[in-house]
Amino acid sequence: MIRLAYYINFNDQEKNQEIDSLKDLMRSLGYLLDRQDKKGIIYNSKYWIGLITQYHGDSINLPYEELRRSADKDLADCFIELIFGYIINGYIDYVKEGLFINEIGNTYSVRDDIYVYKIMTIHCML
Repeated sequence: MIRLAYYINFNDQEKNQEIDSLKDLMRSLGYLLDRQDKKGIIYNSKYWIGLITQYHGDSINLPYEELRRSADKDLADCFIELIFGYIINGYIDYVKEGLFINEIGNTYSVRDDIYVYKIMTIHCML
């Protein structure tokens, strides 16, 4: 979705509404999980933890380096919004398991400053 938003309507001087909508959607996933839990709907916790691992290591391939860096930053912001949605709705254990145990525990080197931005922002939120 972010790649599509960049191809269709990227303007680095203006706010990109499509990407803002994606950020809102990512944050609302934590609310959706909470509503399912409060209604007594049986849900698969491994699926919701898997969302964290699914979006953690993504990078976007775009033809121009400046677009790729900007898109990767927006993707990181979407991921941060997902984690924020989990945290404010009380699913910190999912964040700990999905991100810190499953993903960061298997990281041996860091080559990207956006990765550091993402992890440190989430660490500060916790």
